Amino acid sequence: MATLGAPGKKHKVTVVGSGNWGSTIAKIVAENTKAHPELFEEEVRMWVYEEEVTIPKESKYYHAGSDKPQKLTTLINKLHENVKYLPGIVLPSNIVAQPSVEKAVEGATILIFNLPHEFIGRICEQIRGHILPYARGISCVKGVNVSDDSITLFSESIGSRLGIYCGALSGANIANEVAQEKWCETTIAYDPPMLDSKAPTPQGPSPSASRTHLPEMALKTAKGETSKVKLVATPADYSSIDHNLLKALFHRQYFHVRMVSDVAGVSLGGALKNIIAIAAGFVDGRGWGDNAKAAIMRVGLLEMVRFGKEFFSESVHAGTFTEESCGVADLITSCSGGRNHRCAKIAVEEGLTVEEVERRELNGQKLQGISTAAEVHSFLKARGKEHDYPLFLAVYNVLQGKNSVDDIPRLLADDEVAPSAALQWQPCFRKFQCARLTVPLDYNRNASARTHPTVDLALIMLPGRDHVQSGRYSASPLVVNPGGPGGSGVEFLMDPLSASLQEVVDQDRDIISFDPRGVGFSTPSADCFSFPADRGRSGQLPNDTEIARGIFQRAATGYADFFFSTLGMVNSSKEAMAERDLRIRSRAKLCQAKDDMYGDDSIFKYVGAASVAQDMLSIVDAWDAWRKAASERGLQSAKAGRDDDVSLPTTGKLVYWGFSYGTFLGATFAAMFPDRIGRMVLDGVLDADDHMEALQLNSIRDADATLEAFHRFCHQAGGACAAYRAGDTPHDIQQRLQAVQDRLRVAPIVGVEPSTLTPSLLTLSTFRMFLAHALYFPMDRFPVLARAVDLLERGVDDEVLTLLTVAQPAFDYKPFCDGRAATRFPEKEATLAIMCIDKRFPLNSTLPELQSSYQELANKTSFADWWMTVMINCNAWSIKPANLSLPWWGHRRPHADSQARVDPSAAITPSPINTSFPLLFISNTADPVTPLAAGLRMARRFDAAALVEQRSEGHCSISSLSACTLAAIRAYLNDGVVPPPPSLDPFEVINSSLPPPPSHAAWTRCPRSEWPWKPFRRDQWVHEQMSVLGERTLHEVHHEADRLQAWKAAQRLIGRYARWGSPSSDSRTEEFWDRDVGFE
Repeated sequence: MATLGAPGKKHKVTVVGSGNWGSTIAKIVAENTKAHPELFEEEVRMWVYEEEVTIPKESKYYHAGSDKPQKLTTLINKLHENVKYLPGIVLPSNIVAQPSVEKAVEGATILIFNLPHEFIGRICEQIRGHILPYARGISCVKGVNVSDDSITLFSESIGSRLGIYCGALSGANIANEVAQEKWCETTIAYDPPMLDSKAPTPQGPSPSASRTHLPEMALKTAKGETSKVKLVATPADYSSIDHNLLKALFHRQYFHVRMVSDVAGVSLGGALKNIIAIAAGFVDGRGWGDNAKAAIMRVGLLEMVRFGKEFFSESVHAGTFTEESCGVADLITSCSGGRNHRCAKIAVEEGLTVEEVERRELNGQKLQGISTAAEVHSFLKARGKEHDYPLFLAVYNVLQGKNSVDDIPRLLADDEVAPSAALQWQPCFRKFQCARLTVPLDYNRNASARTHPTVDLALIMLPGRDHVQSGRYSASPLVVNPGGPGGSGVEFLMDPLSASLQEVVDQDRDIISFDPRGVGFSTPSADCFSFPADRGRSGQLPNDTEIARGIFQRAATGYADFFFSTLGMVNSSKEAMAERDLRIRSRAKLCQAKDDMYGDDSIFKYVGAASVAQDMLSIVDAWDAWRKAASERGLQSAKAGRDDDVSLPTTGKLVYWGFSYGTFLGATFAAMFPDRIGRMVLDGVLDADDHMEALQLNSIRDADATLEAFHRFCHQAGGACAAYRAGDTPHDIQQRLQAVQDRLRVAPIVGVEPSTLTPSLLTLSTFRMFLAHALYFPMDRFPVLARAVDLLERGVDDEVLTLLTVAQPAFDYKPFCDGRAATRFPEKEATLAIMCIDKRFPLNSTLPELQSSYQELANKTSFADWWMTVMINCNAWSIKPANLSLPWWGHRRPHADSQARVDPSAAITPSPINTSFPLLFISNTADPVTPLAAGLRMARRFDAAALVEQRSEGHCSISSLSACTLAAIRAYLNDGVVPPPPSLDPFEVINSSLPPPPSHAAWTRCPRSEWPWKPFRRDQWVHEQMSVLGERTLHEVHHEADRLQAWKAAQRLIGRYARWGSPSSDSRTEEFWDRDVGFE
């Protein structure tokens, strides 16, 4: 940080505290003030709590007559040694011990606090008004102040009490070793206030004359809030107190200093490591060895990082914990030889409590680990988050006698969940409950059949607020499905999406999701590459080794890339369609061989929507049975959940929110079991008829309209959109986008990806795949698309490679190198099997027929290349579904041609299905893969079903926030409020392939609450609502804003998740969830 003019004054340093660590720090800074006379006054004052001490007999200063008590300050100033707290260490002669804390701090510009944390408040009260108003501080007090209400950094507590800025010092520093000049490292966190770099030299007789407060320089707390402290700038005739100056003050050859700005991270590291050190002591006391202690430290480090990111998200950096001395190094030291570790170890060895050892061993001093464990537990429990931190919870419970040390491995494990025909929920993944529900593979198999194979469905539940403690579970949980097809419901519900979803719906409602049969952690898997060694043994499933071999074979043969991206899109070359078709056919042959091996018991025959709908009914029935059994055992509260209180109870019925392909599952359930509908929200609606056609040609009818929105919104954003040029019209932006694609068609970009130093290239196919997926989530991806267009037009090739491509090896070998169970990696063929199994007439087209279909689609949409690349994956799929037929199959008659296409003119108009509660359909005005027309058609297939059109672009309503849409969904789920059904003739809607004209349209329309380049901002939205409160209170507006904020967080996550439709080719905008889940 720059200074204004040459500094003319030197900084004066005072150390507040003189214990073991305080005296050591005083020694270090006194050595450095002497070494840097250009920066510091040589004298260092050290405040000493005055007490009378006797020189120990083992001291070199002991002699006859010295056994009389003397003042500690006198001894320090005379002998230059703290004979009580740091015996045997010579202190520099320029340290002056001062018994009056007020006099010690007088005139000091740098205050170093090093005293027990319980004395901070009293000492700050004493020195307030005695310090320079522009003084700055460093807190060497490890830890934080935790209460049920808040967490306060000791550095911020000091700063707020004194009206100054205060940083923090912490590290792997055992005081005696540092005093003996044994080499070590420490971390100092100091985020220099902006004010210090812009302050004028004070005028007038008092330094306080320089007091200024510039709003843009307001001090921020570690939580990102504006501090109440009104700082006084450091005068310009002092050297700026910044990283360089503090390193000069603290760094020694034996005491290396690393400077950071993360004050919260440094402070938290010094506090939370004490909890983990107690756990390490427990492990050592049991004699479990270094491996067990390493496991404790690994889990503990992760919980430290998670705690920091959750409660100090605005300032904490994970690297502070994993890379700095204050984090991992201090953790290692504390878990090896600190007092918390030592006392916990003794307690286990001798069968005592840690508190008993503390009283015996520490002569009245207290273990910070005990108090921190209790305070952190109370803080987390007040927020219902104690189970998110299993190690912290385990240490607290052991200290409280609620668990034994022997329970620790179990308390930290995500235990395997045993399958059962009845629901058996058990805690998993910190705040969730998991179960594996056994259901029939074939619901229609006769009881006398030779075999009755089963499927084990992986289920996960996010319990409603306090439901686990109270036993008061929802009468009907909300079941959610992410679509895909083949999306894992377990991964979908995992944190942080779960918290957002519960905030939007109702924190009192239990939320459940599941991995559909063949998918993710449900077994058996729809996996074409893994075969059991003993293929002659009936029903034998592959073991972990055989699954790992299958994963390897999938990669080695080039099939790990599900969409064969290296081949380009179907129109990228003359050979692309043919080569792609050959690979698709060869994969289909392999899947058929796997299916043949299991015959009638093959999972591939039973992954269709009808079987999954039966599974959903099984989940509803199992939930009711579980609640009833728990109630009879006295484990359930007599009081029902709030969903029992609405006018139409949902007990025994499905309450469901399905997205994308999940709408097809929901509609199928509603058609098969119309009397079991409690509530059903279908969001991003698939047309059942079109979905069952071979190529689903009508699904992308609105893709070009969605892209047109990019041109329009970029034009409206002006300079905020990177693809905009002064004077542009939307047409100009469209032409610019086309021009960069023309450039890539002629000359793809090649280069080196800087983060991996591997070859990288950007082809037109890669760009087109990214362009298609930008349509799914315009809020996040339109700005990225605009940036790519800008870079391509200007020829900044290296940057566009970094933005849109990441060169990756053909296969990730990590699973085989680190020993992780292969079963934890979802197989690709589940998506393929589900895509293909429900086709009314299987796709088995010749190459000329495929090319003809492509041309037909290309005449309708510019996205024919992308859509054909996705949909021809079902070509030559020959596995036929089992005997469960879909309710939609009888609605249309096929042509008699070789394609067996559906003839729209030959539609059979079905009567609307009367469900026990009306369905709610949600469609966007322009959705690239589930058009509004599909929502209209499906809504008219169900009696009294409602449609809400969200006036936005993107896939599913979450692609753009709408307060109106969320309010409609909440009112429907929680209060049974159903919007009016579309007022259109059912025959017209069902049989028309075009959206009805506006003059015929009448359904609920919801305005959007954000636009591309104008995202939702909570405070701004609340301010806008103030003028249109209507019947809402301000409190209700803030609650609504909280829900929108939560849904925004979910939007960003799902935008990266890229489960809906087809996988993202943009690895920078896709994040696959990598979690150790408990289904094995």
